[in-house]
Amino acid sequence: MSRFKLAVATRTFGQPVKRAIKTAAQIGARGVQLDVQNEITPASFGASGERQFRKLLEEFNLSVASLRLPARRTLVDPEFLDERVSQIRSALEFAWRMKAPCLIIHPGTIQSTDNSN
Repeated sequence: MSRFKLAVATRTFGQPVKRAIKTAAQIGARGVQLDVQNEITPASFGASGERQFRKLLEEFNLSVASLRLPARRTLVDPEFLDERVSQIRSALEFAWRMKAPCLIIHPGTIQSTDNSN
């Protein structure tokens, strides 16, 4: 058996997340990437909802390979920065509970602080 495991982003299927999980399993994926802003949100789950969601993944022999948190603004944009940091913190806590090994964010262009140029 191959040590390589295929994971797919459920959002790419254009289906509700539960149906996308089934589709991922049908094509042979072993993991899924979930969009925690547009597909599911950490706030939409209580403890029992999280257990049910993990059970759904187990039924299809899937794990959460990663969570994706798209951003409308970069981390260097000072407007609403506290809100974005709070959103990242919430997503990280959700990733921990879902046993996701990573959270994917797009920080934007970070300016160099090197003044030697």
